[in-house]
Amino acid sequence: MELMLGHQIAVKYVSGPDITEDNVDQVVEEGRVLKGQLEARTAAFYLRGHSNFGIEVAKTAERGTEIFIPWGAVLAIWGPSREDLERNAREPSGREWPAQTEEGGPPRDRWELMGQLGSARTPSEVANAKAAADDWLAAHPGDGDVRLARQQLRVAYPAEDLEEGSPPT
Repeated sequence: MELMLGHQIAVKYVSGPDITEDNVDQVVEEGRVLKGQLEARTAAFYLRGHSNFGIEVAKTAERGTEIFIPWGAVLAIWGPSREDLERNAREPSGREWPAQTEEGGPPRDRWELMGQLGSARTPSEVANAKAAADDWLAAHPGDGDVRLARQQLRVAYPAEDLEEGSPPT
C-alpha cells in the first residue's frame, strides 16, 4: 500500500444513501437518519493514506477533498502493478521535495512531511519536523513510515544535542 500512496487507484466499496443538498440540513441540523439500500460502487481516487482503520482517498489531486473509507466497506482496490510501483520507486523521479511555505509551517501532506523529516538539519528544523510528525501520527497512528522517520531523526539528533546556535554534526 505504501508504494500506491499518491497514485490513482480504483476502489470498489459499499455505500449507503447519499447526502445531497436537499437532505444535508435534515441530517446535520435535525439529526434525521437516512435509510436505504447498500450498494457496491467503484470509483477512481488518489490514495492519500491508510491505517489500521481504513483508507483516505480523494477524487482530485488537490488536497483538502479527502474521504475516509473504513476497511469494512472496502471490497477491492486496483492500482498500478507492483512491478511498476517498485520500478518507479527505484528510478529517480523529477519530483523534488517541496519547500515549506513558511518557516516552521506545518507540512501540507505526507510527501512534504517525509521531505521535512529527511532534510531537517538545524535545531529548529529538527524540532519542527518532530512536532509535525507527532501531529501527523496523532491523526494517522498506523503510519509506520512516518513513525520510523521520526525515530531515526531522534537517534541522529538527540534532544540534548539540539541547542539553538549549535548545528548538529
